[in-house]
Amino acid sequence: MNMSPAHDVFTRICRSVEDRYADSALLCGRAACRSLSLCAAVETTLDDLKVHAVRSESERPDRIAAWRHIAHHLGEEAENRGERDWTLITTWLLAPRLRGAARAIARSTGAERADVASALLQGVLGAASAAEHVDATQIEQHLVDAAFAAGWQTGRRSPKETLVREVGEWDSARNETLLQPLTDSLGELVHVDAMSGVLAQRAQGERLGSLAYRMGLLAHVRNVHVRRHSRSRQGNQCAGVHRAPGEPSEQPRLFEMRGSGDEASS
Repeated sequence: MNMSPAHDVFTRICRSVEDRYADSALLCGRAACRSLSLCAAVETTLDDLKVHAVRSESERPDRIAAWRHIAHHLGEEAENRGERDWTLITTWLLAPRLRGAARAIARSTGAERADVASALLQGVLGAASAAEHVDATQIEQHLVDAAFAAGWQTGRRSPKETLVREVGEWDSARNETLLQPLTDSLGELVHVDAMSGVLAQRAQGERLGSLAYRMGLLAHVRNVHVRRHSRSRQGNQCAGVHRAPGEPSEQPRLFEMRGSGDEASS
């Protein structure tokens, strides 16, 4: 199953970060970190971080300083086990590289891209949770290496695999499922139909929900959902626009799938 851009987990994380921090400075909470250059800057924004931590050359002092700053906050979050805002921001910074890695690994191994993306994200989260034990100057490479290692473990599919006859089929005329007996020898491959759109959305939603729980973002996701729903309802009332019951909004929300509302109502 190939993910559309709207269903890509990294796209959803980027939208969430930009929605939350785009119009505000990233102010650091503890006075102890004010000695770091970026923490001391009152107007540290997402754009500042992207310029210094992503667009600068790897050996430039400003890029090294930016990642030292990020490592400091990741270490704090790992130690305190509270909200993981900087873990989310760090994933946002690495998202373009992780998205490209998901495509490349899926193409090379034959694994589902959604599974590879999930493994890459799990690798980043695991590495970020151990950031306090990593040299701050090596934190970027530490995160990327951990993500790629997890992504490559998703599984390889042999090019010699062949498909044999179906295991079961749906008899729409009699409106019942007929399951053929398993007569193939052990180890023989069988053909499995692609998941339906509804089932694929449900599987992806469960995967993303699990990731949201691990990242400590469930409360944030609910708040974003409530705010957007409120703004959407107010905007529709002002514009005289009325959606039919169960009709999805135009913008998929973080860790939600199109059609989920219809499934819930059915």
